[in-house]
Formats: sequence, C-alpha cells, structure tokens
Amino acid sequence: MIRIVQQISGAFGAAVLAIILQQQLASHIAASITERATAFDHTFWWSEGFTTLALIPALLLGHSPHQNGAPDAASRGAA
Repeated sequence: MIRIVQQISGAFGAAVLAIILQQQLASHIAASITERATAFDHTFWWSEGFTTLALIPALLLGHSPHQNGAPDAASRGAA
C-alpha cells in the first residue's frame, strides 16, 4: 500500500511542478534566456516549499521506544 501511495504521489508531484513551470513560462513570456531562468527559479522555490511542507509532518512522526527489538523497562514490567 505504501509503495502505491509513493508512486501516485510522485507522479502527482511531478505533474504539479510541470504545471507551475508552464504557468511561470507563460507569465514571463519566455522570450529571453533570463526570463526562462526566472521561471525555472520560481519553480525551484515552489519545490523547496513543498519539500519543507513534507518535512514538517515527517519530523513529528513518533519514534519506536524499542531499539534493535529489545523492549524497554516500562514494557517488561516491574520485577
């Protein structure tokens, strides 16, 4: 299930960035090389923003209290 979501999300993300780039190229009329570079620059910063947004929930994911399969003291119970 995770692999399917990764594949679909990757395709969706690439499509979104392609649309952003297309809009940027259309808005800058892309007549000169500097205007094209500006369009790619703006699209790059959009991708950086999406990456930052994805990192926020990733950093909030909990970590397992077990390391290398060894249970911690609380799960073993008081002896």
